[in-house]
Amino acid sequence: MMRFTTFYSYQNSVNYFNNAMGRGFDLNEHISAGMANMRPSDAPAKASTAVQLQTALGRISQFEAARTGVKASLSFEETTLNGVVNNITLAKSSIVKAGNADMMSQSDRDTMAQELQSYRDTLMSLANTRDSNGNYIFSGFKSDTPAFAADGTYQGSNRCSSAEIEDGYSVALGHTGDKVFSNGSDNVFDALDQAIAALQNGNIDQSTLHNALDKAGSVMDSMLDNVATVRSDLGSTLKTIDDLSASASTNTINIQKRLSETVGNDPKAQVGMISQQNMAQYSLQASTMAFQSMNSMNLFNLLK
Repeated sequence: MMRFTTFYSYQNSVNYFNNAMGRGFDLNEHISAGMANMRPSDAPAKASTAVQLQTALGRISQFEAARTGVKASLSFEETTLNGVVNNITLAKSSIVKAGNADMMSQSDRDTMAQELQSYRDTLMSLANTRDSNGNYIFSGFKSDTPAFAADGTYQGSNRCSSAEIEDGYSVALGHTGDKVFSNGSDNVFDALDQAIAALQNGNIDQSTLHNALDKAGSVMDSMLDNVATVRSDLGSTLKTIDDLSASASTNTINIQKRLSETVGNDPKAQVGMISQQNMAQYSLQASTMAFQSMNSMNLFNLLK
């Protein structure tokens, strides 16, 4: 009976030693990974929560990427519109100067016409600006087609594509050219063409010339109003994007904190694992001593 009791104690000592060693290895693995809950089996309920939190972070990242892309597109449009404003303003200034055409020689009028032609050419280039992907930014859905033909006819779409930048919230990816360079039947290119033709016409009467120049000046003012409206809309959208990004940043920090607590890689969990590791080491030392003591009794001799 003594032999079997001793064998039983010996076997318990072996099992305790193996369990202590296994627990030590497992803690070392978790500490090295920096997570108290590495596997679903470590904490099934927390594993499910971790998946939900990781999915939420993925969605935030997805929308942030969308916002970054939209912001880049709208910022590029804003830069282009700055050029539009500058050239329309210069064209308006030249038109005002040309108002004294009745006191100018035809050579002077031709020089003024050349100035206006230069501004028109630049405005046409700006109206048909392409982004880094080769898309015409003012053509709406017809992004592979120049917004304006050489004669100033708008040939883009009257709608722009959009992008979702938050759950259930989408914004337009820019503005169509007819909203920027046209106003009803008036068109910046047609107005400049008429002013240029009037200045170049040596046989035109003063009344007709002044009417053409006044009309062109009025259209320039109208186009500046158009651009101001579009830029206001751009500013509002860009602010919304910044606000959403700021909110997303805060949410990301909060979710990451919850995720750290869930998987156990927060400071509190780290301290807990280190404490458990110390206890496991003490336990392993004790089981080792017990195992060595039992082993010294020479179990096999006792069972003879």
